[in-house]
Amino acid sequence: MYVIVKSNNNSAPGLLVLDSENVNECDTYGGQGPCDYHNGICHNSPGSYGCQCKFGFELKEDQHECKDVDECLDNSGTGPCDHICIDMTGSYRCSCRDGYDLGADGFSCADADNCRSNPCENGGICLDGSGNYTCQCQSGFKGDNCEVAPCSEDYGPPEHGSATCAAVSTGGRFCTVACTAQYDFACEPADGYTCDEEGQWHEVGRSSCPERLSEDAPWPDCSRAYFFGFPRMKSEVDFYYDGDCQSNVAAIQQMFESLFNTLGEAATSGSGNIENINVDCGGSSKTSKNTKTRSGPGFVVQFDVVAVSTLPPDQITQADQANLMYLLSDTAHAIVNKISSGEFSMTIDGKLATGTSFAMTAPPAFEVDCQDGQMTVIENFSAYCLACPRGTHKPADSTSCVKCNYQEYQDEEGQSTCKSCPAGTNAVFRGAKDITDCTNVLEVKRLVQTAFWLVEVSAASVPLAGQAPVMA
Repeated sequence: MYVIVKSNNNSAPGLLVLDSENVNECDTYGGQGPCDYHNGICHNSPGSYGCQCKFGFELKEDQHECKDVDECLDNSGTGPCDHICIDMTGSYRCSCRDGYDLGADGFSCADADNCRSNPCENGGICLDGSGNYTCQCQSGFKGDNCEVAPCSEDYGPPEHGSATCAAVSTGGRFCTVACTAQYDFACEPADGYTCDEEGQWHEVGRSSCPERLSEDAPWPDCSRAYFFGFPRMKSEVDFYYDGDCQSNVAAIQQMFESLFNTLGEAATSGSGNIENINVDCGGSSKTSKNTKTRSGPGFVVQFDVVAVSTLPPDQITQADQANLMYLLSDTAHAIVNKISSGEFSMTIDGKLATGTSFAMTAPPAFEVDCQDGQMTVIENFSAYCLACPRGTHKPADSTSCVKCNYQEYQDEEGQSTCKSCPAGTNAVFRGAKDITDCTNVLEVKRLVQTAFWLVEVSAASVPLAGQAPVMA
């Protein structure tokens, strides 16, 4: 409100000036002015004023008095509350139905009995806890709520492999596993895997695995096999030679290599090499039943034949390595045939040296040089380097792949060490394959305690003596 006031202007005598002065309507009644004395708020403005109400109240139609707001009218009478809304002057209060507790936010209601909703399936018994629950499952059933029926786990096949499974008439399942080409198991799996009506997995037949390398399936994983191996045949040929051997050792070595190369495709085929040629002057070979014993002077040439594939290393297969072994056999037969026909001879210092017998001084065997993180596998007809699968590593002092420990994981194949879990975390099981398997230490303890509890409640399903061990 403005008020008109008369005043004299000293600088201009006789001139009357009219001034306007604002009146604060909110000064009266303790600052409430004309607004509601108990719950109103008066706001002065130039030439006017306005009324507002405290929280929980609203203006009446006269724009001066305040009335209570009923916060419980919305949501069918529950207002902002989950269950029960109690209106109060300028406010409200939430409460919960019997069996529920009011949350810390003052609005929500939580079931005081966590088992009230019967969360456990398939006849599981619910054990109420502090803000949680645990299900005690019927024999064979698994899962947080006993939702997983016996043998219904969708276990994936081995990494880089396959699993062939079928239901059996007596209940449960039977599976066999295999690796794809160029991959193999770090340890020999069982002939098969069965799951009984109790949901327990068993090995059928013997397995070379001291313990399962994978914790997320009953069977081990496959990993890359590199067929870098090559076979070596240690041999010797006895020669009749009536000349000076000692003075012509270098010439004999050179001429013998040339003579070997005359075997042609049967011996070399682009992949046969002769190595470690040694001349034993005056020596006599270890002849076999099918060769003639030399009588008279001569020498023995000792040498290795190595068969190496001409394919790129990452394309060599186990079948290719077997062919290399057959190549050594063909080479031996070619030498024997040449000796029998008198064609395996050479001229040294003007005198003829004639081959009289051939012998293998040791059975042909494979050799392979593997890198860190790889197992060396040598068999009769192949040799390869097998990368240790994920979740494992190969220490320098070990001949096999070893599981990563609880504080570690390994998400790559062919490694010599494991990676450390982040600070404050541990893996739930040995052989973790990913950093996501590393869990908060307190959570790990809870999971381990749960595992022990499951073992106790399923003690009745422990196999009797003579039965196959349980593969959980």
